[in-house]
Amino acid sequence: MAPFNDEGDPVVEASTGRTMRTKARRGGRAPDRPPRRWLPLIAAGTSLGLAAGSFGAGAAFAAPTDRAESEAVFLSSSGALDLDGVAALAGTYGAFPPATETSNALDVSLLSAIDIGLGLQLFGPNSVISLGAVEQYQRSTAGEAYAATGLLTADGAIAVGDGGAGQNTTLNLTPVLEAVGADGLLSQLSVELGAVSASALATRAADGVTTSGDYQIASGLITANAPALATLAAALDADLTTAGDTVTALGVAGGAIDTTVGGLLGGIDTVLETALGGLVDLEDPAVTTALALDLSGVLETATATPFVSGPVTITLSDGEILIDLDEMYELNNLAPGTEIIDAATLNGEVTAAISDILTTQLPARVGTALTAAVNGADLDITIDSGVAVELPLLPPSVGDLTIEVDGTVGGLLGTPGSAAPVVTADGTILGAPLGPLADPIVGVVVDTILPAVGDLIETVFSTDAVETFVTTAATGAVTTLAPLVDVLGDVVSLTVNVQETPGDFRDPRGFDEGSFTQRALVVGVAPALLGVELNLASATVRAVPLALPADLAIDPTRGPVTGGTETTISGTGLDSVTAVEFGGVPATSFTINADGTITAVTPPQAAAGVVPVAVTNIDGTDASLTFEYFDVTAVDAIAPESGTTLGGDTVTITGTCLTGTTAVLFDGVAGEDLTIVSDTELTVTTPAGTAGAVDVEIVNPTECGGTVVEDGFVYVEPGAPTLTSIVPEGGTELGGTVVTITGEDFTGTTAVTFDGVDAAEFTVISDTVIEATTPPHAPGVVDVVVTNEAGASAPLDFTYVDVAEIDEVSPGSGPEAGGNTVVITGDCFTGATGVTFGGIPATSFTVDSATQITAVVPAGTAGAVDVAVIGAGDCGTAEIPDGYEYVAPPVVTDLDPVTGPETGGTVVTIIGDGFTGTTGVSFGDAEGTDLEVISDTEIRVTTPPGTPGTVPVTIAHPGGEVVAGDFEYLDVPAITSIEPSSGPEDGGTVVTIVGEGFLGATDVTFDGVAGTGLEVVSDTEIRVTTPAHAPALVDVVVVHPNGDSAPFDFTFVAGTEIDAVTPPGGPEAGGNTVVITGSCFTGATAVLFGGVPATSFTVESDTRITAVVPAGTGVVDVEVVGSAACGAETLPDGYEYTDEPVIGTIDPVRGPETGGTVVTITGSNFTGVTSVTFDGRPGSALTVVSDTELRVTTPAGAVGDADVVVTGPAGSSDAGVFAYYRVADIGGATPGTGPIAGGTVVTITGQCFTGATQVLFGEVPAQYVVVSDSVIRAIAPSAATTGAVSITVVGAGECGTAVESGAFTYTPAGSAAGNGTGALAATGGSGLGTLAATALLLILGGAIAIARRRTA
Repeated sequence: MAPFNDEGDPVVEASTGRTMRTKARRGGRAPDRPPRRWLPLIAAGTSLGLAAGSFGAGAAFAAPTDRAESEAVFLSSSGALDLDGVAALAGTYGAFPPATETSNALDVSLLSAIDIGLGLQLFGPNSVISLGAVEQYQRSTAGEAYAATGLLTADGAIAVGDGGAGQNTTLNLTPVLEAVGADGLLSQLSVELGAVSASALATRAADGVTTSGDYQIASGLITANAPALATLAAALDADLTTAGDTVTALGVAGGAIDTTVGGLLGGIDTVLETALGGLVDLEDPAVTTALALDLSGVLETATATPFVSGPVTITLSDGEILIDLDEMYELNNLAPGTEIIDAATLNGEVTAAISDILTTQLPARVGTALTAAVNGADLDITIDSGVAVELPLLPPSVGDLTIEVDGTVGGLLGTPGSAAPVVTADGTILGAPLGPLADPIVGVVVDTILPAVGDLIETVFSTDAVETFVTTAATGAVTTLAPLVDVLGDVVSLTVNVQETPGDFRDPRGFDEGSFTQRALVVGVAPALLGVELNLASATVRAVPLALPADLAIDPTRGPVTGGTETTISGTGLDSVTAVEFGGVPATSFTINADGTITAVTPPQAAAGVVPVAVTNIDGTDASLTFEYFDVTAVDAIAPESGTTLGGDTVTITGTCLTGTTAVLFDGVAGEDLTIVSDTELTVTTPAGTAGAVDVEIVNPTECGGTVVEDGFVYVEPGAPTLTSIVPEGGTELGGTVVTITGEDFTGTTAVTFDGVDAAEFTVISDTVIEATTPPHAPGVVDVVVTNEAGASAPLDFTYVDVAEIDEVSPGSGPEAGGNTVVITGDCFTGATGVTFGGIPATSFTVDSATQITAVVPAGTAGAVDVAVIGAGDCGTAEIPDGYEYVAPPVVTDLDPVTGPETGGTVVTIIGDGFTGTTGVSFGDAEGTDLEVISDTEIRVTTPPGTPGTVPVTIAHPGGEVVAGDFEYLDVPAITSIEPSSGPEDGGTVVTIVGEGFLGATDVTFDGVAGTGLEVVSDTEIRVTTPAHAPALVDVVVVHPNGDSAPFDFTFVAGTEIDAVTPPGGPEAGGNTVVITGSCFTGATAVLFGGVPATSFTVESDTRITAVVPAGTGVVDVEVVGSAACGAETLPDGYEYTDEPVIGTIDPVRGPETGGTVVTITGSNFTGVTSVTFDGRPGSALTVVSDTELRVTTPAGAVGDADVVVTGPAGSSDAGVFAYYRVADIGGATPGTGPIAGGTVVTITGQCFTGATQVLFGEVPAQYVVVSDSVIRAIAPSAATTGAVSITVVGAGECGTAVESGAFTYTPAGSAAGNGTGALAATGGSGLGTLAATALLLILGGAIAIARRRTA
């Protein structure tokens, strides 16, 4: 980071005068934040891999005139943390000139812990980040500056992330939770980001620089663990277990079921007494109940799979919440600087999804699992009793009775999917079976006892109540989790597609001014506390416009053709000159001077004249200058080239620019008789000299200057040989060429040498002729010298030449039929006159160069043959033994299969002989793939894609191409477009598929599911209706006998749905506001009422729209035109235009039958409302709050749904619904008196007694049994005083409490207790008379009793 002084001004480097970075980086210190020196510092002594001069003491700093700079840094920081000095985090940087291309990847293994404050670290045990793909790439050239980092291809382009190993970066935010005080809400938090990458490009042009940036975040997933969910799960599990245990407890010995059943046996007594004249009773009845309702596994079953709603997935068992950011954002197409942890965006959708999961999906799943558990819980009740008779002549016990109830709790309660209990009765009376008494006994059990047991169970348990409880508990969890998005914002900020101008080079060599930085993501860690920001994937570029050389001048403007003139070039754009050319020839040298000029030395030029001068810098070339070359003295020939040491020989010199010559020097001695014949010729007489070659110098004082011809003249001793000619003038490098040398003074010759090497032999034919044989010598021109006793001659030239040689013939084999082309490489092929194969001339040949011949091979027979090249002249003939092999062609006997789809991929087997050496198999013009030569008799190859139709199958073989047969490509479907390309999840979208090869198609599948209504319109068009499918991107495939098409994309989306319009009506003038609820509203483009657009509307969430109704009449449809993906949805007759009141909502929707509930009704047209009735009964305390809201108090009403009607001046509304529920009420108590000592059994009648939790006499609790919803039997407790007291029944839930004043009167001890019918004491009987006798006759008559099974 750039340092600042105490006043906050930027510090300027004294050495360079360069202002160090002064701009505030994103997320810099807020105005109310303490200065950075007060913030936590990086811990001293931590192993960071820091290097104070991490770029090296000798690092070169870029000049402001550099044309382009690029830098890629995957991880850097802003705000209160400075990572610039961490060497292991250094990016890759380059500047042009010169052109650079570099890349590297961060090695995170080199990184140690870096404290960032609040006990948090980077790369330590408490690290908040784990890096994924971290490649860094930069390219700086004359035309552009480019940088990229993240997941990249080899050339630096951003590669598409697919979630592969090592690609994703993870933010571990769990350590931050405690720091921001969020650890109570969340115990774990992380964000996984797919293949975070960024690139930046600056393109240079003469009129300016264009910058652009790109980024990638392939995916985004927030993972959180909420203790509230685990708490909810534990609480629900415990409560469900307790509920099961509570029901189970009803069935313990002597428990509530036994007591309830025992209290209802009077019905069976009545059956017996009615049948037997009142003479018999049940004796010592015993009730045994077997009941076990285990609900401990219900929650585990209900939550076995995760819950999904929109972008949120919840696994309740471990409290995990997943928020898929891909579901909420188009992550790779966000506007610059988009904050994705945004409460305004996330709150509604995330909260709605959590609420849907916990308050809708969870209760429903629990209900399903609960029903299964209840239906599987056994309930068995056994009633065993004796039968007693009170007759003097009979024993007291005359029989026995057993009643069995076999079923399940679900069957008893009538839950779906469970059978009713089975009831049986069996026994004997005086040894006889029950006979016809079994059915009425079973009837009593089914009609009276079982309903009472069911009511008893339902007082402590019902599936509806459990679902309600789950919903209530889950609602609490939803409330607890409501701050989730706000907490996420406290923990982390995620800003996507951050673009900065000027940019921010981290390398000190970079210049920020005029730069541009593209960041994929800026992460703020505990933004309100730390001010620490981590920049993920930053690419920074800077470039300047193209600046070609201009306004040029050159001095001097002329110089000799020999070059060497030092010129000075001035102008602009010369600071980066890379080349200077004169007439297309590079300057001998050039130097860029400190004053901005260039010193260039002219190169030699072929001819005099004016040439352009081109000056090139890194941005381009300017060729506006010219330079004039003038001739210099030059010598073309000196004749003769030799003469006697005595001098006196006349020499003619030809050349250029000879006018002005003042002297010709031979080894420094001036010749005589100098005559300038012309500018191109002069003559001079040689002076005396010493034997040997000497320099000849032309002295010319004009601008042409002089020149020296080294060894231009040879002095020979008098009498030494003089050479005139040599024939031939050349021979082969092998030697052996016989040459004839002519001249004079050959008598007495002692040596003939070729480049100093003695001739193989020589013969002096005469004083003027010598014959000599050349020795071997490397190719080239050599001196031939003849020496006699007087001395050596002046030399003559002899040229050694190559001889023909063959190095290789390629390919080295081919078919017997010939006709194929080969390339012969070797030497000395120029002028070759023939090429033969086994002595047979090539069909044709071309000499490509001295080292290469292309030849067409003639026909031949199988086997190896010699190859010969007949060279020209001295080159001779070259031959390579067995240089080429004729090969027989293969034979094909079978090709299988012979048809396949045009898409290729068919494996074809070819059978025959001689396949070894096969190099390819083609189908038409296309080469097959995966060629495999199995053996000399079998080939396998895969067909390439082709065009429908028949093509030849050709085998490429050294023995020639062989057609193996024909292969037919079958036309398979190919999809080019699908319109529309998306549709609702409900299916039913008619799509048109365009492509080819559709005739004969049998199906179109969407993710493997066949569409309906398939219509093959033509070979290029299909229409089909989509099936239903969950929202997803799926493959569409056209199924065809010739082969299926390649897949094409279709997207199923959650379609627009309208659930309700509230209120459903309003005034014809419109202008009122309604709320439309449903789904897939995001992106909705219109809301229509009867086809008329709403005056205005607001999409508040994906499930809610608020609309202002336009004017209209009558009952109309309501339509929401969703996004292209969601489609439109119409709610038929969804809104009514009326001046009558319209009810939208009623809150609450339930209340007691006694009335008194204050109800708020929303809707429209309430102004002037005169009454609100409930099933015709007017409410009270009517208050019209506004035209859209009123309050009213309910009257008393009958239990059940009541029609709610609002009446105003224009009429009455359609009815809404309000439900009255029962409340506890006492109708009477019998007997109404009893002794002060208590013990009186009192039957209390009334309603809503099921589940009653207490019965009071006065204020004293009584023992009681709820016989039914309308009957309670209670034992009056003792009282302190006599007199009348109230009876109170404390009901369950909505039933409330019932009080009957003065319902029971306590009397003094010993007084009568009413009629005594409810007393617990047994009463005797007398006067049996005729009734007893009749009963006894019935018993003794042996009425046959048959136990019968009866089911409810």
